[in-house]
Amino acid sequence: MAYDEYAKGTLTPIIEAEEEVDDPLIPVDPTTGLPTQNRESRLFAANDIAARLLTDGASALVAVAEAQRLTDAEPRPVYISRRLINAQDVREHFEKQGLPVTVANDRQRVTVIYSKTPVDWFKASGGIWNAAELKVEAGGPRMMDRFGPNENAVVLMFASGELSWRHRELLEAGCSHDFDYHCHITLNYNGWDGDLSTIQPYKGELRFSFEDWQEIQEDWSGK
Repeated sequence: MAYDEYAKGTLTPIIEAEEEVDDPLIPVDPTTGLPTQNRESRLFAANDIAARLLTDGASALVAVAEAQRLTDAEPRPVYISRRLINAQDVREHFEKQGLPVTVANDRQRVTVIYSKTPVDWFKASGGIWNAAELKVEAGGPRMMDRFGPNENAVVLMFASGELSWRHRELLEAGCSHDFDYHCHITLNYNGWDGDLSTIQPYKGELRFSFEDWQEIQEDWSGK
């Protein structure tokens, strides 16, 4: 890692202390003076600052700590979800019973967290959770319910220790969530007026894709 080489003093600064880089095409953070367009450029610039600190006599620990502080990502609100891979199986199960599934297959997903509170995405990412697929085994508690202020969203509720644990971890990392967390897949947003007590929940395996991180937009509806 570049930090280690700077800390050991074996890597000379790429940009000498007297040089100044002024590129109007690169957005710069007014507080740190670092490029903001991506984490790689921030890391490069922060490493150079660490090298300058070492040259000026700062300790390796101080230089590395300063570089780490400067590479922290700008906190942003975030919606994290996982797409349902076997959505067609779920659709067929419910439509055979007369419940129309109005959410497109590629839009069916489980919310992991919907945080209006800005957080540092990289600190909250949790590398072990970035696996390409998460499986919820067949069986276990499954229930049909209605969500939303007007109860117009028909959902399939299910239990998942992995998703519940991940949600709790994100809360501890600084995320927020406005409602009690329940794992669910929304099937219909249109206020189906049928009798949910006659609908059997899908009890088969549920397969979800990788975590999808999206910045919350002001015009998004609550998840």
